[in-house]
Amino acid sequence: MYYLTCTSMLSLLKNANVRESLFWMLSLIILLIISGWERTPGFCMWQMMGLDFCPGCGIGRAIGLLLRGDFQSSFQAHWLGIPAFMSIAYRIFQLIHQLHPNHKRLSHDG
Repeated sequence: MYYLTCTSMLSLLKNANVRESLFWMLSLIILLIISGWERTPGFCMWQMMGLDFCPGCGIGRAIGLLLRGDFQSSFQAHWLGIPAFMSIAYRIFQLIHQLHPNHKRLSHDG
């Protein structure tokens, strides 16, 4: 069996694809955890400035609700939650696929 040592973990984290995929996965885990809380701190710049309308407010909550399997509430929180989640999931898939040793990049040479 192969065990990751601290040195091999650090060398793995030097890869930009690994760092980005870990960022997206951690973000989804955080959204899953905080989506059930009634009062979560807002990070919306528009709300901090006192404006009532923000086109992006609720998208994080929608993704969290989607991860919990509550599709109807997710859509009600923000209709772009499902497409945003699908985009993030596809990006994670791309990044992990590029790490596979047999991955062949498409060349423009033909």
